[in-house]
Amino acid sequence: MTLLETLQNFYRSGISSELVIDPLIDPWLIILALLFGFNNVSSALHFRPQQQSVRGQSFFKLHAINGVTLAIGIWVVQGLCLIAMTPAAFVLSVSPFLWALVPLVIVCLFSTHQTAYGHDVSRLAGLMILSMVGIAAAHFLALVSLPAINISNQRLPIFLFGLVTASVLFSLGYWHGLIKAREHSDFLPMTKALLSGIAICLAIIVLNVSTAQLIDVVNLPEPRDVLSMDRVQAGTVLVAVSIVTYVAALANFFHFVAKKRHRILKTHTESLETMIQTVQDGVIAVNSAGLVTLFNPAAEMLFGWSAKEVIGRNVRMLIGDEHRYRHDEYINRFFRNQTDSSIIGKSRELTAMKKNGMTFPIRLTLGFSQRDAEDVFIATVCDISEQRQQTQSLRENAKQYRTLIANLPALTFREMTRGRRQMVYVSDSAKQLTGFTASALTGEHGGGSFVDHVHEDDQAHYMEKREEVIRQCCHYEVEYRFVTRNEEVKWLLEVGHSYRSEDGGTWIDGLIFDVSERKQKELVMNNKVEQASRLTESKSSFLNNMGTEFRTPLNSMLGLADVLLESVKEPEQRQHLEVMRRSGNALLTLINDAMEASRFESRAVSLEMSEFSLLQLCQQIEFIARETSDSATLDIQLDYSSLLNEHFIGDARRLKQLLHNMVRNTLIVAPGGGIRLHVYPWEDGVRLAVSGYSSLPESASEAELNQSISSKLMVHLVELMDGFLWYDVKGRTSIIYADIPLACAKSEVNAVSKLEATGFLNPVEIVVVDRLARNQKEISAILLKKGARVQTFTTLSAAVNAMETNPPDMLLIDAYEEGVSEWKGLQGEEQAIEPDKLIPQIIGMAVSADPTPIDQWLARGFDQLIQKPVDTDAMYLALRNCVDQGVDQQKITPISLKPTEATRALFNQHLAMQHWQNKPLFAKVLDGFWTRYHDFPNQLQKETKASERLSQTIKRVRASSLCMGFERYEHWLDNAYRALQNENATKFDEAVQQLESCLSESYEKAFAYLGIRPSFPERDQPKATPSLTIIQGATTFIEALESGQLDEESYFTLILTLSVRLSPLSWRSLFWR
Repeated sequence: MTLLETLQNFYRSGISSELVIDPLIDPWLIILALLFGFNNVSSALHFRPQQQSVRGQSFFKLHAINGVTLAIGIWVVQGLCLIAMTPAAFVLSVSPFLWALVPLVIVCLFSTHQTAYGHDVSRLAGLMILSMVGIAAAHFLALVSLPAINISNQRLPIFLFGLVTASVLFSLGYWHGLIKAREHSDFLPMTKALLSGIAICLAIIVLNVSTAQLIDVVNLPEPRDVLSMDRVQAGTVLVAVSIVTYVAALANFFHFVAKKRHRILKTHTESLETMIQTVQDGVIAVNSAGLVTLFNPAAEMLFGWSAKEVIGRNVRMLIGDEHRYRHDEYINRFFRNQTDSSIIGKSRELTAMKKNGMTFPIRLTLGFSQRDAEDVFIATVCDISEQRQQTQSLRENAKQYRTLIANLPALTFREMTRGRRQMVYVSDSAKQLTGFTASALTGEHGGGSFVDHVHEDDQAHYMEKREEVIRQCCHYEVEYRFVTRNEEVKWLLEVGHSYRSEDGGTWIDGLIFDVSERKQKELVMNNKVEQASRLTESKSSFLNNMGTEFRTPLNSMLGLADVLLESVKEPEQRQHLEVMRRSGNALLTLINDAMEASRFESRAVSLEMSEFSLLQLCQQIEFIARETSDSATLDIQLDYSSLLNEHFIGDARRLKQLLHNMVRNTLIVAPGGGIRLHVYPWEDGVRLAVSGYSSLPESASEAELNQSISSKLMVHLVELMDGFLWYDVKGRTSIIYADIPLACAKSEVNAVSKLEATGFLNPVEIVVVDRLARNQKEISAILLKKGARVQTFTTLSAAVNAMETNPPDMLLIDAYEEGVSEWKGLQGEEQAIEPDKLIPQIIGMAVSADPTPIDQWLARGFDQLIQKPVDTDAMYLALRNCVDQGVDQQKITPISLKPTEATRALFNQHLAMQHWQNKPLFAKVLDGFWTRYHDFPNQLQKETKASERLSQTIKRVRASSLCMGFERYEHWLDNAYRALQNENATKFDEAVQQLESCLSESYEKAFAYLGIRPSFPERDQPKATPSLTIIQGATTFIEALESGQLDEESYFTLILTLSVRLSPLSWRSLFWR
């Protein structure tokens, strides 16, 4: 009989309104259904794993078995309840009853699988509803297995009440057993599984009992071909299936747990092996017989043995000291008295032996383990050779440090300044220095501290100095008086430094020296200085008084000599009178110099600053020297540089006095010859140089010159004007240099401080020979800025050895150096033997006052001649002549004496960096220059004719351009002004057009040199910063500077603010003043 016929037979009796007789329900079968169903359902819920605890195929296999177990548990409850409400003589159809299991299996498998993944409440609620539908379908198919059913609507409310109750119970059990099980990491707890199982089973029982109240089973004859079972057979089958599925689920669960534990054990074992293999210390396992069972790679590297060579052998092969042959005895003693664990878990230092027989120190930590009657010793070995060396070094250093501290002629200390300030360390030399022990000064025994013994008059100053040092964390020195244990007062000098740790704590480390003897000497010295000052004052007063007394009769004698010269006609008498007048003038000059030197020594001379004409002053000196000279053939000339302005600010009287003494001293050193007075710009002032050449074979030496009164007077004058004085005296030649810092007058602007570079030396070798180091330095600086490689020597003999190994291209040598012609002759002979050998061009440096003709210099072996003081223009001209005489043309760029626009650089870095201290400062001023002058070409276009105001403006801009290194921009500015003066509109427009593009290109070149991308600030003039803000910023910066701290951020902010207000020329004068 088919399932369809069975369903038709199920509905053969329709719904009746008659009251159905109460069915007879077997309570023992209901209890049996609850027992076996509860067992299966609870087991399925408890054994169901979560997704996070199981991975791979076991996850799906475990869910399948538990889902089937859950379905069979519900099916068993359903079947036994159905048997319980069936009369004893009735039979059940097997086919519908078995089909009732299908929806249960599908629903349970799907639910157990999906609830292990889901978190969405709506999806989980849908699964619960789907499970209810599957159970209802299974319940319907189970009812079909009955012979026939009459349904009465009289007890429909009871059925509905039971259906709702069953739904609630099932929801509670489903929610806690399947959905909320995700709260646990592995399996559902047993208590929760039991409660959920009993709730689900009760829900199925309530559903069947309420259904029994609604239906009446009719016993209809079954067809013979229908497979059926009676109540006993059906119950037996259900119980058997329940037991089998429970056992299968339990076996699968234990199998899963065993595999999981095996996997965990395997993972732990692999991790342990990995740790042992990768640990940096050697790990060695030894059994009770002393045989090695484990030897990790670190131990292999440590001992030099491989694991295969060591495992199975006695561990004493690794021990290197006296314990090697007693190791087995140690093991036996340990097992005899296992309570003695003095060596277990503790570190010991032993000596081990490598494979090559070398011994080395190790740190051994021993552990003991006993498992399954197997005793294992685990030894961890660490090589401490390096540590022992470091320890030994530290001990030696500590010993040396203690020896150093003990031998220092000073007291060393450390003072902690947090909280209660006290010295925490004082060296043992405190006893010798102060009479107190170190513990007495640190206050260890409750006594006074070090500060308590400082002299009461110095305590306030001492503490104030210490507080300042603690705030600033810097170096300090302080002197004070200290009262020793014997009540003796000593002067101490404390030198130290304060430090600050990361946690904010501060301390001071320092030394204390006994300077009592030095203080006593200073007191004696001060007394002597005061005495000398009084003697100097007395000497000055005496010289002033005596000078007046000397000059009065001397002037009378000189006046009388002049009168007699006018009246006496006899030659012999006139000659005697001339001698008397010259001697008297010389004596008067000597008296004046002595009185002036006395005034300088007594510091009674000061400078009177005013504006004066330097050119006129030099012309007066030239005239006076010529007119007052005893020699009628004196050749004196003035060389005033065209690069200098005429008017300067300074003390004209003292400068005139200095020049007069320089000329007079030159006449002393080089009498009877020529004199040249050179005045030219140098760095931030003016250089005065007086050169002389003596016509006599013998002249005064430099030592004699330094001892004269006029020389001492020159030294005083130069020091008073903050300048520098130096000599270049050799044989008949003499040059006296004086570098004087002079500021240009306000009415003029120094447009250029040096000769403009008009050529460039590619890498060319030049040897400079001059006995004066100052000359070597200045000549080298000039040549290095032009790209040449320079070597300097004092004598020609010293330079010859270097030139043999590295022949130069040129030799720049003092013209009065001996041996030049002989050396060139030898070079000529060598060139005749070796035609490829090149002889360097020789350029001589002769004193400008030397009248020797150029032909004689060339005959002495020189190829070119320049004059000293060195003129840069003449030097480059001589180099050009050397080019024409055969030096490699590729090494020297010829000099153009009249530079054009093409030869002028857009940006000359050498010229720029002569005026600025560093690149960051130059970058700040560069931005200010652009902001101040980028619109200057447009302003020039508005001018129609030349004026004094425009002339001063262009001079200022030209000078600022040269300070920035913008040579070509300065060139076009000059062209524009000249065209405006000549009223040449075409050339003026051309120059103005070139100015704007030239400034942009120069600006880019300058920033390329600085390594910065040009920003081109806004062309609109920025709003000027208020003066009050600038003053406040400057005040803050100066206060920080006075306290010894340089705030670089404030420094550059101040420069950037002022660069808009001041021209680069003004900046230069500020930085180089």
